[in-house]
Order: sequence, then structure tokens, then C-alpha cells
Amino acid sequence: MDITQARARLERERDRLVALRQSQGEDAALDQEQADSSGSLADYDQHPGDQGTETFERTKDLAVREQIDARLADIDAALDKIEAGTYGQCEICGRVIDPARLEARPSVRYCYEHQQQSDDAAEQERLFGPD
Repeated sequence: MDITQARARLERERDRLVALRQSQGEDAALDQEQADSSGSLADYDQHPGDQGTETFERTKDLAVREQIDARLADIDAALDKIEAGTYGQCEICGRVIDPARLEARPSVRYCYEHQQQSDDAAEQERLFGPD
């Protein structure tokens, strides 16, 4: 994939994610909902199952927001690499990332080998906590 095409795809995906992020509302709205539902007397007669559903939905929204923010960070890093002339190089070893990998996901940061290591480390941390 050439740099112009990569930049265009990254910018389109960034625009899409920013719009999606904005459609979710602001952080303050979710924080206010949490404060309102956790201690309000108006919730006294609300069924505990309804409160559980609200908590689940709020948690899901926050998880989606975190994923969007992480993807945006990857895209911004890729756009910065294009500007710096280092796009398509693994952040760990500096080797050229397989073009098919970049085609599939233009914001990828690592070569296949180092992506596997990163994924394995993240899985270990998820299972056993940080070192």
C-alpha cells in the first residue's frame, strides 16, 4: 500500500471513530449518570434488576469508548509515522511490516512476531495481573 492510500484510509477511519465517539456523548454525561443512579432516592423504588441493567449498559459504553480511544491512538501514531517517514516499520525491531498486514490494518504498530509477543503479554497480564 502506498503512503497516500494509507493516509487516506487512516484519515477516513479516524473521522469515522471520532464521529462514533461523539455520538456516545461526553464523559461528563456518563459520569453524571453513574452518580445519579448510584445514590439517588428516586431510585429507591427501582427494581434491582433494572439497576443491574443500567450498570451493565454503562460499563459496556465505557468499554466501547476505551476501544475507540485505543484505536484512535493507533491511528494518530500511524499518521505521525507517515509524517516522520517511519510508517510501515515495527516499533520494536524496526523491520518492515509485511505489506499485506498493513493493507489489512493500516494502523498496525508491530511486525507479526512482535504483535504475537505483545498479545501474549497482554493475555498474561489479564489472567494474572501486572508483574
